[in-house]
Amino acid sequence: HPESWLPPLTRSVPAATIAPTMTDHTAANLALLERAFPSLPALLARDLPDLAPDLEPSRAGPPTARVRRPDGTEVWLHSRSDPEREAERWADGVPLEPIATYVLLGVGLGYPLAALLRRVAPGTPVIALERSRALARAALSTVDLAPAAERPVVLLPGVAPEEIYPLLRPLGERLLAGPVRFVEHPASVQGFAREYDALRHAVTRWVQSGSMTLQTGMALGRRFMANRLANLEAYLESPGLLAWRARARGVPAIVVSAGSKYIPPALFHQLSPNGGRLVIPIANPQGEYDLMLVIR
Repeated sequence: HPESWLPPLTRSVPAATIAPTMTDHTAANLALLERAFPSLPALLARDLPDLAPDLEPSRAGPPTARVRRPDGTEVWLHSRSDPEREAERWADGVPLEPIATYVLLGVGLGYPLAALLRRVAPGTPVIALERSRALARAALSTVDLAPAAERPVVLLPGVAPEEIYPLLRPLGERLLAGPVRFVEHPASVQGFAREYDALRHAVTRWVQSGSMTLQTGMALGRRFMANRLANLEAYLESPGLLAWRARARGVPAIVVSAGSKYIPPALFHQLSPNGGRLVIPIANPQGEYDLMLVIR
């Protein structure tokens, strides 16, 4: 079960039951966050066991929240006096780098995420992990995430550790432009250390895999350019493939080992008109490959 890692004392909570009575930023925030992560609405809508946070106004006005841990003890996720000011002070202590990707462990009602976004440079990727979808929905309603318009933000609400890699893999090149720095929302991580530790390990595995892929691509790219420059004179004087096409007519069979999105017409015309065969893997809309046999 994708959420078997959650504590047993959980239940499904409709978003409407925890929405604070103040300006609702949900629609505007979702419109911004979907640009970087189109899967967010589907994750928020999943009907799976979830935490049941209690919201109440702080003395300063903005809501604060408390949740119950498996042992029955309660954890206040934000200040009961002024949660916005608390988040600003916390964000002031976060070490910032000119080029980095920040992974926020614990979003709560969104105060730490909003404060962090106001401090990182435009273009800085931020991955925000919140173990509760109910809290993530409340965060989208509570805080204004307008800075996300200039910063790619990936919000992962209520995901299990094994879901991290498939969700982040398509975003690797955009999110791994620099070193990855973990930032903890203290109350979330202290209250649910085991769960956030598992999520941290899952993100670390994704970073290691993605970094290896990027490094391999860069190494191959450098080698390609080195070969191209070393053979530049011959490359410029070469007639290319055109001179070979006339000599490669009437081929009885061609086997293509690298996949393609379509059947190259040049290969088809090289086949013998008397039953020449082409075997080639062609990508389908699902991103997989179908092995096709073409007979001329």
